[in-house]
Amino acid sequence: MSQRCFQVEAPSNIALIKYWGKSDPATQWPSNDSLSMTLTQAHTTTTVQQLPDNSEDSFVFAGQPVDWTRPFGAKVKKHLQTLKQHFDAPNARFAVASENSFPHGCGIASSASGFAALTVAVAACLTSSESFAQLAQQGIERTDLAHLARLGSGSACRSLW
Repeated sequence: MSQRCFQVEAPSNIALIKYWGKSDPATQWPSNDSLSMTLTQAHTTTTVQQLPDNSEDSFVFAGQPVDWTRPFGAKVKKHLQTLKQHFDAPNARFAVASENSFPHGCGIASSASGFAALTVAVAACLTSSESFAQLAQQGIERTDLAHLARLGSGSACRSLW
């Protein structure tokens, strides 16, 4: 198997009117509408490389390995598992590297851009798609990706538009 590698850049967003709560916590569906602004200069770049099935997933954030047992790592690991199940690739293994163009924890929604980029990169990797158009040809619309990204972070769906 060749090791496919896909890099995705997703913009962060900032809510001008927040949705304040979830009507369905399982799908992270908001209880009301929100309005946000895309921050094109504040983005996350995520690279996903598919590894041999007998490998272990790995995650590097801002050049540092992330511990899967810590809250941040556990949230990313759970989302990877969700994506693997959705794309019927439970044995797929990935090396994930991610970094922000802005300081982590500064109040800009880094989880939104991070989970959006991770979702698109994994979908692209598993389908060998290099654009939203190619993903659509595989039956994966941007709205599908937005739904999947929202499962990782409630505001990640807004970073796909």
